Amino acid sequence: EEAPAEPKPTNVVSRLFAMRSTGDGLLYVLGTLFAAVSGATSIFTSYVFTKLIGIFFNPDPDEIQQQTLLYGSLQLALSTLMVVSSTLETACFGTAGEHLTRTLRARSMRSLLRQEIAFFDDDANSAGELTSFLGANVALVQSLLGERLNTFVKAVMLLAVGIGLMFAVGFWEVTLMILFAALPLLVMIYATLFVVLGLAKGAKAKGKREAV
Repeated sequence: EEAPAEPKPTNVVSRLFAMRSTGDGLLYVLGTLFAAVSGATSIFTSYVFTKLIGIFFNPDPDEIQQQTLLYGSLQLALSTLMVVSSTLETACFGTAGEHLTRTLRARSMRSLLRQEIAFFDDDANSAGELTSFLGANVALVQSLLGERLNTFVKAVMLLAVGIGLMFAVGFWEVTLMILFAALPLLVMIYATLFVVLGLAKGAKAKGKREAV
């Protein structure tokens, strides 16, 4: 008896991740780690910069010199770390994305070569449209994996490290007040954005139907 075929993932992101080349999984893991380091470093860099500004309000010249050397060195080290992590993160996600683009183009070409001649008589399947699809549209698909994962990891690290620093070096009462005041505002902003995007999508679809 033949073994049952494995079910294909229905989620778009899962299907794209299933198309990854050998070794791309490691690139995504490394890219995620470097994105986390980059996101966390940006928060610490901002904190050190505020400490540098506060140094000038110190009346002791010797202490000003010591703190300037300390926080200046920290700022230089954190900035270097952020540049290196951002570069490596872009390299990992970019390399994996290019591999995915190559795979998608190869599969698209194999699919096009199996089509009947009548398929190319449609204006939507002209040489120009298909060339644009293979050259530009396919390349945009990689953003569903690399760019979204990169943005998500950085946002999570910014939020987590930022809240941690607020509790560590600030007043926890003020931090809690800011969090409870910001959450309803964030919910309102995202709800409004969701409604606006839905209306824009509906208007675009209506315009296409009327054009047809």
